[in-house]
Amino acid sequence: MKLRLFRASLIAVWAWSSAGAQENVPRVGYLRYTTEASDSEREWFVQGLRELGWEDGRNIKIEYRYAGDDTAALSRLAKELVALQVAVIVTAGTPPIRAALDATSTIPVVSANVSDPIAAGFANSLPRPGKNFTGVTLVAPELAPKRIELLKHLVSGATRIGILRNPSNSAHAWDSKAAKDTAASLSLSATIFDLAGRADVSSVFSLMRDANVHALMVLDDGAFNAIRFEIAAEALRNRLPTMCVSRQHAEAGCLMSYGVVHGQNTRRAAAYVDKILKGANPAELPIERPMKFEFLINQRTAGAMGLHVPESSVFADELIE
Repeated sequence: MKLRLFRASLIAVWAWSSAGAQENVPRVGYLRYTTEASDSEREWFVQGLRELGWEDGRNIKIEYRYAGDDTAALSRLAKELVALQVAVIVTAGTPPIRAALDATSTIPVVSANVSDPIAAGFANSLPRPGKNFTGVTLVAPELAPKRIELLKHLVSGATRIGILRNPSNSAHAWDSKAAKDTAASLSLSATIFDLAGRADVSSVFSLMRDANVHALMVLDDGAFNAIRFEIAAEALRNRLPTMCVSRQHAEAGCLMSYGVVHGQNTRRAAAYVDKILKGANPAELPIERPMKFEFLINQRTAGAMGLHVPESSVFADELIE
């Protein structure tokens, strides 16, 4: 009887110690403008943390929050993370970052990607952000011209293009301007189309069909990533050659993509979390620009659209089957 009581006491002490240890580990907020099922970046983040000695459930606790393509949910989810007293919030994209920064001026916010943190008002400069924000930028306005050039190269007969933006994403104001300016320099007329969410995908593509656009460029947006399969399917159904922003989109069926090497930015975000958890001040951590980019062409989509991928396209980093 005494032995059983002694064992029960040991188990109770172990359970209390384990619970206490879990309560004392730092919490890391992870906020995404996508769904859990479509989040292809999460594993890169976890892997990046693991390489730096951080493991969820052992010495940190990651609090995951997903908004789907619901912009209104971002504010509520950001406030949830703040209420949990997380040590840092990791997110990606202008709307989620803005929601996090609106929710707190003290908890560090780390970007896994953002179009232009200076123009958005998130940071004073790349070398010295000066606020509770730091991380990695996508330099999206600078990538827009390159994407237009590649799209024109592959769809050489195009004279009218569409630019798909999210009206809730303030970064798309300057991203779309950069794209339109490049289109004009290449003698292309460009029309902007707004896509607010999943329910509007079909109707937006109908508008493009009525406008007789020859090709489409999709701007970088977390909500668009969540509905990338729907966008790719409608583009194929309408035989509309489309330039997207990442490998995830090309693998979902988009004709081509040009952007940061998959997972690179998210792994770098883990390095920022590591530094902040060890006491670094986000205001003094320089914002990084990505160094490597990849150009992908989905050959299956090209074939289904009756497009010939010329030999000159061998400069693509990968031809997806």
